[in-house]
Amino acid sequence: MAEYHIRRITVRNKLNAPLTNVKVVYGQSKKETSLLSYAVDWRSVDIETGYLILGKTEVRLPDVPIDGETGDDCDIRFFDGLRGYWQVYFEKDNRRFKINKNNAQVNPWPQDDGKYVEITIRHEGNFIRLDFVMDSGNAYFYAIDYC
Repeated sequence: MAEYHIRRITVRNKLNAPLTNVKVVYGQSKKETSLLSYAVDWRSVDIETGYLILGKTEVRLPDVPIDGETGDDCDIRFFDGLRGYWQVYFEKDNRRFKINKNNAQVNPWPQDDGKYVEITIRHEGNFIRLDFVMDSGNAYFYAIDYC
């Protein structure tokens, strides 16, 4: 199994207030990305507790101003053929937010090696949406506030 690396995380803020205490967490599971695996491997993964996660990388980012972005160089290691899971934490208007599930899946692929992940946080109606963009594709998730 080949090893690859994501080299930068960028977060863009399209909300109406600055974002503070931004943290991006990535981990790969023991679950494979093969079509057969999706059909037969129904085990639940939890990026927060680390259940079925091989290893986690946490990247803390500087505050993000309104209509601004921040980023940081990092070394997120991933292996081809394994599923990737993400969690993003941030504060806005003294409220804490995170992705609304603990198994938000965006798999990096070999074409993401040496590249970056862009995460844009925006409003969608009354919801907060997090858009992930990598060279290999994109995905989005919604945020919830939590204690």
